[in-house]
Amino acid sequence: MNVKLSTFAFSVFLIVPTWLYFTQPGGGRSASTTNSKDRTKTYRSAFIAVHAVYILYRIFFGAPVNLFSALRLPFNAPPDVVRETLLLVAGDELKELPPVLEMLLKRLNSFDARTYYIRFGHDTLLKCQHCVGFYDYALFAFPRPFFEYVREAAVVGFITTRRSGRLRWRKFAVGILVLAAVAEAYLTMTKILIVDEKTRTKTTSLHDRLWLLRHLLFFVLPPVLFLLPPSPETVSPLAASLPQLTVLADQTLARIHLLKYTRGAVTRNPALRNNVAEWWERERTEGEWATSDDEVKELAAKLGMDLADGDEGNEPGALRKRARMAVEGLKGAFRPSDFLQT
Repeated sequence: MNVKLSTFAFSVFLIVPTWLYFTQPGGGRSASTTNSKDRTKTYRSAFIAVHAVYILYRIFFGAPVNLFSALRLPFNAPPDVVRETLLLVAGDELKELPPVLEMLLKRLNSFDARTYYIRFGHDTLLKCQHCVGFYDYALFAFPRPFFEYVREAAVVGFITTRRSGRLRWRKFAVGILVLAAVAEAYLTMTKILIVDEKTRTKTTSLHDRLWLLRHLLFFVLPPVLFLLPPSPETVSPLAASLPQLTVLADQTLARIHLLKYTRGAVTRNPALRNNVAEWWERERTEGEWATSDDEVKELAAKLGMDLADGDEGNEPGALRKRARMAVEGLKGAFRPSDFLQT
C-alpha cells in the first residue's frame, strides 16, 4: 500500500502542475487571465486535471479484486486450497472466513461459476446473490461500465462545448467511446480468460484487463481533446455586415438632415419657391394629360390598374387604392425622431 500511495502521490504532483502550467493561456508565460474566454479555458483545464486525479486514484486503489492472481493460484485451484491460502495470508487475525467468502468459494466449485468469475469480475459473483446463469450475471455486471461510459461522454461534452472551439471533435470522441463500449461488451461475451501457460500460477481475467484499458482510455481522452487544435473563429453574416449598415445609417441620417434644411431654404428663397411651384404644376399637368386620355384609361383597366378618381360616390380605381394603402402604411410606420425635431 505504501508503494502504491507513493507512486500515486508522485504521479499526481508530476502530472497536475505540469498540465496546469502548460495549458493555461499564454503557455505558462502569463500569470493571469484577462478575459472570460481565457478564464473558461483555465477552468476547463483544471477540470481535466481533477478528472485525471480521479482516474489515477481508481487505477491505483480501485482496481477489481481477483483471488487467483492475488494469491498466485492457478485458475483451477480447488476451493479448499483457496480457503487455506486466504487463512494463511490473513495469519492469526482471521480464524475462519466470512460467510460471504464461504458462499463465493462454494460457488467456485462449479466450473461455469469460475468462468463467470473471470468474465464478469469478483464483485459480480460476490454481490449477485440471486444470479444463477450466464445472463443473470451479465445483466448484473453490464450497468456499471455502461454508466462509466455515459459519465465519460458527459466529460467529453463539457470539454467540447461550442465556446471551446472543439465542437467538431465531439462526434469523434463519442464515437471512440461507443466503439470501446461495444468492443468491451463483445469481448466480455465471447472471451473468458488469459492464463500464463508457463507457470500456471498467474491467471489474468479479461475483465481485469478490460477494466484497466477502459480507465486508461478515460485518462487519455480528455487531455487529447483539450490539446487538439480548435476550430477557427467564424464571424456571423450579421456581424460582418454591421460596419456597412453603420455607414449606410450615417449616410441616411445625413440625407434626412440635408432634406430638412433644403426644404426650409426653398420656402425662404423666392426663386427656389417659384421653381418648386412650377415643377409641381408641370407634374400636375402631365398627370392630368395621362389620366384624361381614354386610351390610357382603357389600357390601364386591362392591366388591373384602373385610374378612376372615385369622385361623386364612385369606387376609386385599383391604382388609387394601392397608392392610398401605401401612403397609409408609411404613415403608420413613421415615427418622427425627437432628435430631428430641432
